[in-house]
Amino acid sequence: MKTLIRVVVGLAALLPIRAAADDDVGLRVAVCVDVTPEGAKVALPAADRPVLYAPVAGGYREVGAILTFYQRTPPSDSRVLGQLIRALAPRGYRVAGPRGAASIVLSARWGYVAPTTAPGRHALPQPPSARSRNWITNREVVMSYIIGDKWKDLAVNARRGTLDPGTQEIFDDVRDAANENPGGTIGRGARYYLIISALDAPAFARNKAVLLWRAHVSAGYWGHYLDEVLPTLIAAATPLLGRDTPRPVVTTVAMVPWGADDKPEASQVAHYGVVNPSPHS
Repeated sequence: MKTLIRVVVGLAALLPIRAAADDDVGLRVAVCVDVTPEGAKVALPAADRPVLYAPVAGGYREVGAILTFYQRTPPSDSRVLGQLIRALAPRGYRVAGPRGAASIVLSARWGYVAPTTAPGRHALPQPPSARSRNWITNREVVMSYIIGDKWKDLAVNARRGTLDPGTQEIFDDVRDAANENPGGTIGRGARYYLIISALDAPAFARNKAVLLWRAHVSAGYWGHYLDEVLPTLIAAATPLLGRDTPRPVVTTVAMVPWGADDKPEASQVAHYGVVNPSPHS
């Protein structure tokens, strides 16, 4: 257990965090990364050993309840990819040029995920003493977007009341949707998400999906528009990409603005434009 705590504390130290007292100028962000057995064999980038990749935009998606607040036109695919490319560059990730051989494909998608509710007594896994007036009908979808493959194991700890504070914060936030009116249109328990998936590039070119790792990044929906939080989600994700996290790393991250340049370079656009974005991305 002490080893697990040291791992999580070490991962949290990589993030550009602020103290809890700075919540009014920061954003509470959760990052959870799943690394597959195939991905564990892939070396992380280093200063003298960059990783060449092809960026692919999965685009904007709304998942779950249709929300009526904090809605406006989301940022374009090219703007999000441009921000991601700039954030990854100092971490040793380099976009493969038209003649470069990418080793991985990085596919990013973003949007919001919102619980849907129906009358009932059971919500997200919780201690037996807790009661809710509704139940969350899409809890597996919501938690898989926020946490990924680890959520079911963590749900066992949620029932026992033994979650770490950061993960408990996420479960409480989502479970709170069960106290909203059925339908859940105001966004209680909803979160903005950014999912970055790394796929083996040679397999991707053959229209096969070999997942190496997947990063789930999210922040609370209420109080912000998506375009206000996406650069911060990207900044929070980049230090942890490719590093398996045993549970969500939840920190307060300083708000990050959009870069002045809102589009990738023309050569980068040409390169990821010819990669076939398979349905698995």
